[in-house]
Amino acid sequence: MPARSVAELVKLARSHPGQLQYGSSGNGGSTHLAGEMFKHAACIDIVHVPFKGSAPALADTLAGQISMMFDTIVTTMPQLKAGKVRALAVTGEKRAPQTSDIPTLAEGGYKDTKSLHGNRYSARGHAARHYRPAYMKPRQGSKRGT
Repeated sequence: MPARSVAELVKLARSHPGQLQYGSSGNGGSTHLAGEMFKHAACIDIVHVPFKGSAPALADTLAGQISMMFDTIVTTMPQLKAGKVRALAVTGEKRAPQTSDIPTLAEGGYKDTKSLHGNRYSARGHAARHYRPAYMKPRQGSKRGT
């Protein structure tokens, strides 16, 4: 994944609609919802690939089988510290204390976020890394704007 920022990811996704995939720990979970909320807020077409847990999603992300994932700090932090994944953003209102060098989605232009619960990250230089999954509203003036 060549994206090194949320803006670069959105640009890449918009230039390749439906071709990027994001993994989650399963359908309907907080990591899935975080991905869908980001997708909606950014007005991008990325494909959800549900896994039976974070470990297989992370394995496929590391292997390049999927483009990105949304995950928890518990699963992602060891890979992040080892330089095997790249986190683009956290979804909390503030930067995560464990990784204060990683910006929030709000800093990337997605200011309408409210956290659900827990620490969430995304991996492999992809998508958004999560301090907390977020409810996001589309930007004003977007085709999905309210």
